[in-house]
Amino acid sequence: DSSAFFGSCIKNIIIPSNVQNIGFYAFYCCHDLKNISFECNSQLRSIENGAFIGSDIENILIPDKIEAVNNSIFSKQLRSYYNIF
Repeated sequence: DSSAFFGSCIKNIIIPSNVQNIGFYAFYCCHDLKNISFECNSQLRSIENGAFIGSDIENILIPDKIEAVNNSIFSKQLRSYYNIF
């Protein structure tokens, strides 16, 4: 959902395999968020604009079945740094 964890103090999150979309600004301004991982057999298909802007992510590996990743999901526009394939 959009802005689902906006400003949350979470540090790590495991996205369940049945999640298909990470909504607009879902983790916006989650300054403590460092690690995002996905359960095996992830059904993730898209990550919406601004999903991780303002977060301080150190580790994320986007599942390979994803169909759409907006160019501005992170504050830093370093797609290779985030292991997006």
